[in-house]
Amino acid sequence: VQVTNIPKQGCCGALQHHAGETAQTVELAMKNIAAYEKYDFDYIVNTIGGCGATLKEYDKLFEPGTDWHKRAVGFTNKVRDISQIMALLDLDLVNGIDKNAVYQPSCHLENVQKVFNDPLKLINKIPQLNYIEMPQKSLCCGSAGIYNILHFDESMQILDMKMNNVKIAKPNLIITSNPGCHIQMQLGVEREGLSNEIAVKHIVEVIAEACGVE
Repeated sequence: VQVTNIPKQGCCGALQHHAGETAQTVELAMKNIAAYEKYDFDYIVNTIGGCGATLKEYDKLFEPGTDWHKRAVGFTNKVRDISQIMALLDLDLVNGIDKNAVYQPSCHLENVQKVFNDPLKLINKIPQLNYIEMPQKSLCCGSAGIYNILHFDESMQILDMKMNNVKIAKPNLIITSNPGCHIQMQLGVEREGLSNEIAVKHIVEVIAEACGVE
């Protein structure tokens, strides 16, 4: 796998899009599409469920039939979550992780990018890791882009519901697929006084640990 960091790429525009700042979102999309068009590669890989969802829907920002719409389609067809790429690879999972783990999927990863199985395939390949199916696994954690900022109280109520399900599963590791979910679940663990008992990690961190990558 050859990885290239594209010069002149910028913010994906997800948070601007959530806030209704459509003009700025379109501007950022055009900048990224133009930056990536200068290179030849198979995939545009992201590690963030929410960002990936926006990248996956760049074509919806432009009028069908226009030049920018065609260019956006070419871009979105290459967008992949990193779990989809890792699932294609023969990873050298040499380190066992002796943990009871639950997976908190990103709503944007599942509902927009339609990635359901690849993260779980990876998690279930990790030696010594005991995966536990959390009740209502796909229930939103309450982060939801900027929802936890604009509607903090409601967001905390949703988080409390999620943490009730976490406590039923009794994990000592929560695996996430999006930084927003990660921060929200970390807050949930702290609010429940479980910081010494439950770790929260992004799936890339967990796979890296299993591969012996520091």
